[in-house]
Amino acid sequence: MRLLIADDENLTREGLLQSIDWPSLGISEILQADDGQNGLALARKSLPDIVLTDVRMPRMSGIEMSERIQQLNPDCPIIFMSGYSDKEYLKAAIKLRAVRYVEKPIDTEELIEAIQEAVRSVSEKQRQNQTYELFQKEAASQLALWLTRPDFTFSSPKPLLNYHALSIGSSTCFSTLILKFHRQLSDFAETDLSFILQQLDALVKKRGFRQVHTLKNEAFLIMHIYGSERISSYVIACLCKDIHRFFTHISKNNMENTVHSDTLYLQPPYIVAGKTVTGPEKVSLSYRSAVILLQNAFFYPNGSILIQDQEEDAKAAPNTDTILEQFPSCLLSKDAKSAYMLAQQLYKSLLYQRNMLPTQAKDIYYKLLMHINTTIYQLKLSVIPGQLVQDSPMGLVTRCSSLDALSKLLTDKLGEFEELLSHAPSENSTVFLIRDYIEKRFGDNNLSIKEISEHVHLSCSYICTMFKTETGQTLNQYITEYRIEKAKMLLADPRNKITEISSRVGYTDGNYFSKSFKKAVGLSPSEYRERELS
Repeated sequence: MRLLIADDENLTREGLLQSIDWPSLGISEILQADDGQNGLALARKSLPDIVLTDVRMPRMSGIEMSERIQQLNPDCPIIFMSGYSDKEYLKAAIKLRAVRYVEKPIDTEELIEAIQEAVRSVSEKQRQNQTYELFQKEAASQLALWLTRPDFTFSSPKPLLNYHALSIGSSTCFSTLILKFHRQLSDFAETDLSFILQQLDALVKKRGFRQVHTLKNEAFLIMHIYGSERISSYVIACLCKDIHRFFTHISKNNMENTVHSDTLYLQPPYIVAGKTVTGPEKVSLSYRSAVILLQNAFFYPNGSILIQDQEEDAKAAPNTDTILEQFPSCLLSKDAKSAYMLAQQLYKSLLYQRNMLPTQAKDIYYKLLMHINTTIYQLKLSVIPGQLVQDSPMGLVTRCSSLDALSKLLTDKLGEFEELLSHAPSENSTVFLIRDYIEKRFGDNNLSIKEISEHVHLSCSYICTMFKTETGQTLNQYITEYRIEKAKMLLADPRNKITEISSRVGYTDGNYFSKSFKKAVGLSPSEYRERELS
């Protein structure tokens, strides 16, 4: 705690400093002043927790100085020292709720008791203030959560908050902001999260508004911005940019090692602003519009700002059929460069998309990842046993929370594919033609070795021997395993019926398909689907 000693006698001040073990009493810093005016100036610069002052001093008395200090800090205990038994001074001390009135010459024991009493008073008040602040924060968080509910009214059960103190009334204007972070808020140190919330509150106040907030589902901060005047789209846009700059500044400082806390490193979150409404009963409408907008954030780059009241030309849902058709051919022909170009083309076509659901985009990327796995298997490029099972495309895609994450996942997998290609021996051109033909005709139940041999203009016995020599497996084994891999892709989509899948991968008998699938995978088609979708 910080103590101010004000006395015009230097000997008195020095004697107090030397005769008392201040740290043992909880006093960590001592300010000294030789009169009331200097004491007040010091108090304004470094607000003391306790004041120990002489009553009579030149230029300004200890009584007047203490009155002004208590205007700055009403909870500051005062201990008066005086050699004059003047009733007027005693009355003033009582009026100021002084802890003690100690007569000079100072009795050290008596003064220590007075200091201890003052320290206890300050500590108790600090505990009370902390408890009250925690209560207010919790109540405000509950209110912010209640405001998101469509059934909220002033008369409904609500947190014990003084709406008048919060300046909330029936004509108050609101706009809900949702910040979606790329990491769980529970990962932040408590001090860092408190710092972030304080800075956000300061940015809101700087724009002339107030806010109540709550945390939700570990990654979302919901802020209800409110004020007596209507909140324009321009002001909301400016506030969102302020918030984005704040998080960018944190990340930049961390990269430059000027932020000491590791937990403060984070990417700027998605910032979504709902429409402006009037009255607390309508805040749920602003919140819901922000939630709907947040779904579109999936298709926006990390750290984007989306505002409900800003009009944007919606892009038509892209036709990705061509990409899905060309991608497998590029992989099978080992043309990684063209595959990269198709991946980039897909990303650009889906960016800023508002006419597609995230699940639809994930389905497209899942199919492309399965094509990579299938081609790795076809070309016998994978040298790590069980790699395809361990790195399940469905699991990888499900964990992606944005288009950027999907794009990075696909790019990384293409990089792995290209790395495997660089270490693989060159493939026989006839084997390539055979694989390519099977890729295009695997769904035909009449596909046969004779048909393949006619396609490559070689005898059946020759291509069987040559294919086994080059790949280590028979043609029939390869066709069966290729069909099973394609069936896996189709099973991952619950819209595809198992009976239809068997015919789509070249089986006329559903029971035979199930037996072949279980023999190859160790699970029946339905068991495999259940595992993939769980």
